[in-house]
Amino acid sequence: MIDTQVKSWYDAFSYERQRQTAVDRSGALAMQDHEELDFIVDLIHNHYRTRYAAISIIDGQSQVILVQRGLDTASIPRRAAFCAVTIQHAGQPLIVPDTRIAPRFRDLDSVTADPFIRFYAGMPITDAAGISLGAICVADTEPFTTTFDPRLLVMMARETERVLASDKPDR
Repeated sequence: MIDTQVKSWYDAFSYERQRQTAVDRSGALAMQDHEELDFIVDLIHNHYRTRYAAISIIDGQSQVILVQRGLDTASIPRRAAFCAVTIQHAGQPLIVPDTRIAPRFRDLDSVTADPFIRFYAGMPITDAAGISLGAICVADTEPFTTTFDPRLLVMMARETERVLASDKPDR
């Protein structure tokens, strides 16, 4: 009989290997500053009026930012990335109204140090097989005190998936 903890670890390792293969095959990492992705990020950034907005891919131990507004970085260590948590829930938005009171996030470097994220909302971006590649997100340095409506974020995640699938760069 296999120990359930060992099986759980093995399943997570196997899925991550499958997920990384999907990222590599997608060609998404070569789509930084893509015109349509740029438009999508502008749309969510303006609609939600947050300080930050981005589309990113989780690659190995990094979050690679394809397009962003308000951030000054091209990548973030995976262990410090909200989007790395978002991809664990394919099909579901992750909404954190106040990161400082959310036990899972309050100690992240991006919460306790620059850029001092207090609000985060993200939606996984998946491939045709439903494997999470990354996330589309908005974030701010102030907590979100009203009800967050994720509908546009969800729609733009689907549009991002369409762009990634149709505009694969030549390899």
